[in-house]
Amino acid sequence: MTVLNWTDTALWRLMGSPAAAIAVVTRNPAAKAQEAADALIKAGFTAEILTDLDEDVPAGAMVFVNTNAFKGTTLIFRLHIRKMGPRPPRWVM
Repeated sequence: MTVLNWTDTALWRLMGSPAAAIAVVTRNPAAKAQEAADALIKAGFTAEILTDLDEDVPAGAMVFVNTNAFKGTTLIFRLHIRKMGPRPPRWVM
């Protein structure tokens, strides 16, 4: 499960202001996001790949695909939580 920080309104807007997200854990987020985007475009939908939106997440660890295939939903391709590096300071409770 991926929980997004919707309290970061600037980041939320960059992602296209989604109401929900579908996350897929993968070893290569960029490649899988590109595969998904290509398939969506081939099927007649839009697909915009967004990378490195959150400075607290290591570069390339989480890639978003915004599409009109799912109303109000973005796709997320990400590394396994153990591969994403240390917990960012703002996540520490």
